Parts: sequence; C-alpha cells; structure tokens
Amino acid sequence: SGTGVFDAAARRFDEHLAAAVGEKFFGTLPRVLGPSEPAGVLHGRLRDELFPGQGADVVVSCGSGDNMCAALGAGCVRPGRAVLSLGTSGTIFGVSDAPVVDPGGTVAPFCDATGRHLPLVCTMSCAAVLDGVLAGLELAGTEGVGARRAAAERAAGAVAPGCCGVNFL
Repeated sequence: SGTGVFDAAARRFDEHLAAAVGEKFFGTLPRVLGPSEPAGVLHGRLRDELFPGQGADVVVSCGSGDNMCAALGAGCVRPGRAVLSLGTSGTIFGVSDAPVVDPGGTVAPFCDATGRHLPLVCTMSCAAVLDGVLAGLELAGTEGVGARRAAAERAAGAVAPGCCGVNFL
C-alpha cells in the first residue's frame, strides 16, 4: 500500500499511524483481503447489465497493485525470482516468504498478489535517466531517442548475460 500506514508484516492498516494522518482516516481505509478472498458478488440487475446472459452470480476478486500484477505476469511468484522494470520509474522487486523490513527505508515492504511478500526498491525519473545515458553513448546512426533505444537493445542482445563487473550508479 502506498498509504504509508499499511503494516505489510501484519497485513493490515496500522490504526496508530493512521491516527497521525487524521482522526477519521483509519475509518476511510478499505478492508484488507487475502489474494483468494472474494471482495463480493455481482448479482441481479447489475450482473445482467454488465454480463448479459451470464445467469450465475459473478465473483468480484480483490485488487492488487501495478508491481504486484507485473510480478504475476512475469512469472515472479516464488522466492529466488526478481523483476527489473525500467520506465517512468525504475523498480526492482522479488518474492519473499517473509516480510523484509528495511529500517533505512530504501526497500519498501509490499505484499505480493499470491500471499507472500514483495520487497521493492524504486527510483524516480528512470526513463529520463536512461535516455540521458543513451544520449552519452556513441551509438552509430542514432538520431533521436527511439533510434538510440533500438541500438542499445541490439548492443545488449549481442553480449552474454551478466554485468561483467560494470555497475551503473
């Protein structure tokens, strides 16, 4: 949860932290559901309007966050796997059986969409930084961001996996 008042280890909103935001804030927060717990059921007129011909009630699942859904889509559903996402922000996250608590605050303690935990590190303006790095590289015939990105993808695809001692800070 990006609210700042969610306790990922306990899988609940922290009433004392919520009170620091405002005396009524805790009461506005939704009920926290497990990944296989239904949020409700559509039936009757609304079901018929949204799902004509369905007949049976439609179970409404609980939601999840963008990174949690990205982990599912990338197959990152068990410990030992990680996802690196470079876009408007840059994130790296992986599944853990236990909550990961970072007192320094660099690692955010999220829950994943399977019932485990998803420690996550995020940096902002990742796409702009990546474009700046690519602009500084000498990539032949690369006028414009799209051409530089395509040339960088080709160059990256030509080398074996691994960082070979190179670090990007």
